[in-house]
Amino acid sequence: MKSHEGYQIWRTSVGSAENIRRIEEIVRSQSSDLIVVVSAVGGVTDRLLAAAKAGANGKEVNPFLEEIWSAMLISCRRFLMRERLKR
Repeated sequence: MKSHEGYQIWRTSVGSAENIRRIEEIVRSQSSDLIVVVSAVGGVTDRLLAAAKAGANGKEVNPFLEEIWSAMLISCRRFLMRERLKR
């Protein structure tokens, strides 16, 4: 069995474009297979779990997925706006 190195990257680590670039450099510099887990934006993990439970019970999951998509778009827009203001 092949061994893998793993990193968990928390939300504060991806809070700026510079931090994301540093993470990219670290990941690209690794010579072994690498597993990288990036924590979800606040509340998304709970929504994902709720969607999974709903789906497992035969209920509609699209409302949960739309909520998650909307939250991610809002987060991305805020991130991009902060980065533009820094320039």
